[in-house]
Amino acid sequence: MEVTQIRSAELLDSCRILFGRDTPLPPGFLDALSLDNLKETYRRRALETHPDRSAFLLVPEDVLAERFKELTGAYDRLRRYLEDPSRFLIIDGEVRTTGRGAGTHRTGRPGTARRRPDHGRVDHYFRGRPPQVVLPIGRFLYYSGHISMRHLIDALVWQRRQRPVLGVMALKRGWLTPAEVRFLLLNRHLGERFGERAVRAGLLRDSQVRHLLAMQRLLQPRLGRYFVEAGILTAREVEELVRRLRLHNLRAR
Repeated sequence: MEVTQIRSAELLDSCRILFGRDTPLPPGFLDALSLDNLKETYRRRALETHPDRSAFLLVPEDVLAERFKELTGAYDRLRRYLEDPSRFLIIDGEVRTTGRGAGTHRTGRPGTARRRPDHGRVDHYFRGRPPQVVLPIGRFLYYSGHISMRHLIDALVWQRRQRPVLGVMALKRGWLTPAEVRFLLLNRHLGERFGERAVRAGLLRDSQVRHLLAMQRLLQPRLGRYFVEAGILTAREVEELVRRLRLHNLRAR
């Protein structure tokens, strides 16, 4: 069987294209990603970028064609990997750090290529003590052994799908016009977020973007709701775990 070498950065970039640049990619995201989840996300995103919907979306056809091509390329790359991870050899390349120690890097030594673990193992539950750092609810549930990594990824994707859109929120507040929203969507750098582009264009202030982001977090569905609706945890269990999370984060601080 022919084995193809691929860098983990390529797969993660494909995840960002498909799921959104601001979607959290915690450790194990690739391992926990399922084909069903991938296909469902692709179908939804295809409706947002297909050139045939140019008139409906009020976006030039050539712009949509480029975005659709990028989206399809990312989907195909991830689909091939998920269909048979054993056919790929993951090569770890340069790893850069941010924040403390920014600017340093390490490069994988020759011979450090490794085969990806079997995809069926991603349903594992963490065993051990949670790290003594401040944790969001999803990671706390994983590190406390109540959900698997796959559960966490599915919950994060579910939450993102129902998150209010920043451009729509700005429209409702009268901070942007429909024409300005279209301009910002069509004139972003690759990977640039909507709020960043709005500030760069002088259409929104930093304080307005911070307000919109805070409201977006407030209005998005709580992660615990996903686990209750999916039958993974009961409402009472979630309530107790949230209480334990508060105690954990108080000690971590």
